[in-house]
Amino acid sequence: MNPYQLSSYEFDLPQELIAQTPLANRSTSRLLNFGKATIEHRYFYELENLFSQPCVFVRNVSKVRKARIYAKKPTGGRVEALLLNPLADGKWQALMRPAKRIRVGDILILSGNARLEVVTKGNHGEFEICLSGMLDQEEWISEFGEAPLPPYIGEKLEDSSRYQTVYAKEIGACAAPTAGLHFTEEQIARMQAMGHQFCDVTLHVGIGTFRPVDTEDIRDFQIHHEGICIEDEAIKTLKNARENKVPIVAVGTTSLRVLESVWLENGLTKPFVGTTNLYLMPGKKIHSTDYLLTNFHLPGSSLLILIATMIGQQNWKNLYREAIEKRYRFFSFGDCMLLPNLS
Repeated sequence: MNPYQLSSYEFDLPQELIAQTPLANRSTSRLLNFGKATIEHRYFYELENLFSQPCVFVRNVSKVRKARIYAKKPTGGRVEALLLNPLADGKWQALMRPAKRIRVGDILILSGNARLEVVTKGNHGEFEICLSGMLDQEEWISEFGEAPLPPYIGEKLEDSSRYQTVYAKEIGACAAPTAGLHFTEEQIARMQAMGHQFCDVTLHVGIGTFRPVDTEDIRDFQIHHEGICIEDEAIKTLKNARENKVPIVAVGTTSLRVLESVWLENGLTKPFVGTTNLYLMPGKKIHSTDYLLTNFHLPGSSLLILIATMIGQQNWKNLYREAIEKRYRFFSFGDCMLLPNLS
């Protein structure tokens, strides 16, 4: 088994295990606990009891923008745009479809008498567009946009807040940090009363989340950049945790990538605002966290490769096989795992 071959990260997943809708109660999702390197089947509402001492949970407070918008051509044809990153002068980086029928210079009609102009068209399906005819772009997007659900979800989401963590506050992501979707405000309060702490960081999920690894040798893959931020208060909390041997739990791969990026930048000794293109693959050591709380990831994805980096090739295969046999729900609205750092 070659850990650098993309084919080593494929697995067969029954279609019916891809969760299409969130559970009625966030915290009733199942939790595959591998925290002590043995498999245990629990529920998310038991999370706080799975540790022998209080921990610091590092969570990504990025907020999902209602980034999917719809437009019409003057001829009446419907066009869909996914807003990725805001640029200068009212412009955006976006994905659009049907991409083949969209040309530079096209002016499309949006809701509320707004307009969308196609400025440039890239080679990989990305566009630069300009929005106009709205007093405030973010307010217009919030009113007329839809939650940008991943393509493997075919059901309509009735309540857009369910594709948002209960602690989201920094708008800018085009996909949710899904490991955090399991938390309720009640469970967070209960955990804090037990002595667990929460530490906030930000990573705005960007265009790369829609791009699979496309090189057979995974070392040749060029991963995307995403905006990250960790502030002084979080640095102080993490420093205190390390000094007092308090376990650090990354809530999701996005939180882990912030932690490890800043650890590599300055040893997690001072705040950082910038971007990261950190690509964790087998052979690399993860220094910044003791545990990872994460959902189940797509075959052949950089996030699955990150999991293999943390717990090893055979372990991830065993866990995913067990999850499939036990009928766990997969991907964004699915169940989750608690993993130790074995790198």
